[in-house]
Formats: sequence, C-alpha cells, structure tokens
Amino acid sequence: MKPTFVAVLACVGVGTFMSRLDAYIVSVALPSMGEVFGRDMGAMSGVMLFYLLALASSMLIIGSLGDRFGLRRTILAGYGLFSAMSLLCSLTPGLDMLIAARFLQGLGAALLLVASYSLVPTFIKAKRVGSAIGMMNMVGSLGVLLGAPLGGVMTQWLGWESVFLVNVPLGLTAMGLCWHTLPPDSVCRTGRPAFDWLGALLSMAGLWGVVLGLDLLRKADSATSAAMWGATGIACLIAFVWHERRIAAPLVDLDLFMNPVFSYALLAKVFAFIQMSIQGYVMPFYLDWSRGYTTQGTGAVLAIFPVILSIVAPYAGRLSDRNEGGVPLPVLTTLGMTGSVLASGFFVMTLDLDANWPTCVFLALSGLSYAFFLSPNAKLILTNMPERSRAVGTSIFTTATNVGMAIGVPLAVLMFHLAGGESITAQNVDNLKGFKSVYTANALCGLVAAGFALASLRGSYRRQKTHGKS
Repeated sequence: MKPTFVAVLACVGVGTFMSRLDAYIVSVALPSMGEVFGRDMGAMSGVMLFYLLALASSMLIIGSLGDRFGLRRTILAGYGLFSAMSLLCSLTPGLDMLIAARFLQGLGAALLLVASYSLVPTFIKAKRVGSAIGMMNMVGSLGVLLGAPLGGVMTQWLGWESVFLVNVPLGLTAMGLCWHTLPPDSVCRTGRPAFDWLGALLSMAGLWGVVLGLDLLRKADSATSAAMWGATGIACLIAFVWHERRIAAPLVDLDLFMNPVFSYALLAKVFAFIQMSIQGYVMPFYLDWSRGYTTQGTGAVLAIFPVILSIVAPYAGRLSDRNEGGVPLPVLTTLGMTGSVLASGFFVMTLDLDANWPTCVFLALSGLSYAFFLSPNAKLILTNMPERSRAVGTSIFTTATNVGMAIGVPLAVLMFHLAGGESITAQNVDNLKGFKSVYTANALCGLVAAGFALASLRGSYRRQKTHGKS
C-alpha cells in the first residue's frame, strides 16, 4: 500500500531534523573543541570539511546505487550508519580520530539525504511537492533552531562529546518508522548495466582534489601541494565528463544539463550554499572567540537564522506551488539571493561597531532571504528532470548542496588567513580585517548565485516559448 503524505513526511522529516540538528550542534561546539585540542580555526575546519567531502563525493554513487537497491534499503542504511558514527564521534579521544569518524558519518548522511529527497517526488503528487519540500525545510529549520541553543548548553555543561549522542535515539526511532511505514522495494536487478566504477572514482577524485587544493592554500608552505591537488582534481573532472559521454550506462545522465533551467538553478544552489557555509562556519568563532560570547550565548544568537527561516519557509513553499509553469520561481530565487547579498553587505559595514545588534539583524535578514530561495529553487531543480533519472537527478541536487558547503569552509578559512595574517585562536581574537574579508567573499558568492538565479528565469521563458510553439 502506498504511504500517505504524512507518513512520507514523517520518514524523511526525522532525517532532515536529525541532520540539521547535528550540523548546528557541531558548529556551535567547534570553538570549544578547538580550545580543548589546542587547535586554530584552520585545523578545526577538518571536522566539517571531511564530513562534507564524504557527503558530496559519494552522492552520485549513492544515487545510482539507490536506483539498483531501492529507496527503502538506502534510507534504512543511512539512518543506521549515521547513528553508529555519531556514537563513535562521542567516544574519540583526539582530533584525528574525530575527523575520521565524521567522514564515515558523512557517508551515512549521504545515504540518508539521497533517499529522502527521492522519496518525496516518488510518493507525493507533483502539485504538493513544493509544499512537502517547504515542510521539510521547516522541520530542518526546527532542528537548527534546537541545535544551536542545545549545542551551546550541552557543550558548556556536559562537554563537546555530548553533542553527538543526541543522534543515536533519533536515528533508531527513524529506522523503526521507515521499516514499518515504507513498502518493500521492488527493484528489478536483471538486465541492469554494470555500475560505472571508473566514473565514480573520477568524480570523487576530482572533487577531493579541488577542495583539498583550496584548503591547502591557507598554508604558506603548501602552495606547491595545493597546486598539485587542484590540477589533479580539475584533470579528473575533465576526464569524468569525457568518460561519461562515451559509455552506455553513465553514472550521471549529462543530458540533464541540456535543460538551462535545471543547470542555472543548480549553479545558483551551489553558490548559495557556498555563501551559507562561509557564514555558518565562521560565525561561531566570531561570536565565541572575538565577541566574547559564552558557548551558550553563541547558540542563542545563532538560533535567529533558523527561527526566521522556519516561520517563512512554509509560506514560500506554498507560494511556489501556486506558480504553474515555473516562470515565477526564478524571480523568487533571485530576490532571495539579492536579499542575502544586501544582508552580508550590511554586516560588513557594521562590523566596526562595538554592538551586538548588527549580528542579530544580519542573521534575521539572511534567514528571510534563504526562505524565499530554498523551496522555489528546489522545485525548479526537482521538476526539471525526467522521471527515469529521478534518483540520479536527486543525487545531483543534493550533491550541489554539499559541494557548495565543502567549498565554503576552506574558502572562509583562506579569506580570513589572507586578510588577517594569522589563524584565529582563543588567544588571538583581534582579527576584524579577517572577518571583513570573509563576509565580503560571502556577499560576492551571493551575488553570483543571484546572477545564476536570474539566468534560470531567462531559460524558463525560452523553454516555455519553445514548448508553446511545438
């Protein structure tokens, strides 16, 4: 029997809530981890970076494997691995082991996210997909809302290890819910082409090379290594595209990118999440180490962004459902990203003030802007892919998110280093120029995202005109 709208939302909602909760709990705890381990902001970036690299580099593989093994199996495996690695993160005695556990946790999150976004268009009618995505964003924002203050309280009173334990009961609950709610997978394995392992390896190597090359640029003695990693990554990505166009069963259907609406909306998403990653990674360090907030206070201030997002996101989702043909959706995404650029510009201009209110205004404006970007952008992408490529297309959709997030972390550290000269630590808090540099880059990324969102509007009009003639 086909699961109901509410049942599907419950299955994917728990995962969305858990992943967003984990992201903000860990983010708030990073400055405290840095103090415990005696490491600076650049070194602590590995906790986020390797998690995001695992997510981004495995999405395409998991999307293809999800078509072969079924969405129910995929989401169950995701919940199981994510929960187990959360427990392992809480037990690690050092930074290196923590980073390794976070990498494995990222693989679990990749399984979870690909399956979740595939389940929505599979079991929910097209006219309600936008509302479903809006509700997922709202539930995710509630996870962020709780994650920031909860992470601050738990880190301050129970230690940073405690923030990972929250995922364990949530993951086990979600596994039981999916097991009893989702129908068994009916996947035909006969006649399927062989899995494109070469394409998978090339895509992973390409992403790792580019991101690690960017990460190494912050170290003065690693310029040669950074160039080698970056060049290798670019070469692998070029080889990946060449390979995918020449095999019968590619890992990625490159014909998806012939649709300009899909392509431009996807690029807008990448740069939007670079922007979100920059401000999400740096802000806890700014509040904790530079402004002198307690960890608990940092969590409370960071909650402003998800509060606004959770209030406005359902409205934006319903608004996207009212726009048949998709033409107004790029307008919403362009306005959303333009708002985020203005918010970042405002924050840069007010960083010199010895006051807390500019940070609160910036986070509120950012939450409002992203509320009008996320749901319309998601609907543009998810509804501009053929049903036969839904799982792979969804993996591209989620990969774009995590590629942006993975690029944003080392880019933020690099911009801070170039402007401030020294990596920030708890003992080195006078780095205002570094923060200005970071949030200037943040605004520029939002501007690029707005440009691609506007380009998707032009592509949407062209596509509608072509279909009208036919």
